[in-house]
Amino acid sequence: MRNTIFTSLIAGLVSAPAMAEPTLGCFMRDYSDPHLAAHPDQVVDQIWLSFYKIPYEVFETDDTYASVRVLTADQGHVASDGFGGQVFDGGMHCYQDRSRGETDWSCSVECDGGWFEITRDDGDVLEIRTSYVMVGDTEECGGAVDLAEHPQQPVTYRLYRVDGAVCDALWPDEDS
Repeated sequence: MRNTIFTSLIAGLVSAPAMAEPTLGCFMRDYSDPHLAAHPDQVVDQIWLSFYKIPYEVFETDDTYASVRVLTADQGHVASDGFGGQVFDGGMHCYQDRSRGETDWSCSVECDGGWFEITRDDGDVLEIRTSYVMVGDTEECGGAVDLAEHPQQPVTYRLYRVDGAVCDALWPDEDS
């Protein structure tokens, strides 16, 4: 009996689908006032994230990209730095992060603007973890605001899949 259970368990694990790439589409989260009050260091009030591909004919690559838009909370380090209650955008390149595992994905900002790891993606719920990722355009490389609550301390954001029209309205030139 134990062999049957063990064999069934191993077969299930071996046949479990690997995350081939992030789920293309639109994800968002609007954190409630009670949630923000319970997490006074959180810097994100609302977040939208769109995963998309650029047609192969354009860049001759099949890479995945992400666009992020954040409405910062009026609390935490963004408030003390004068960036609370503002909207910031960012673009990222996503890649299979073999340093974390064969099926793990991360998305990064150019010029060492940091990255986030995709720690959960079931098609409807997306979790990203970062200890440093910058968003917001500046005249320099990187970004204006770090989405981590504290320097080099991981924070996880949970987003939910929404209709693609939500991201289409934010980024009309992308296929979300």
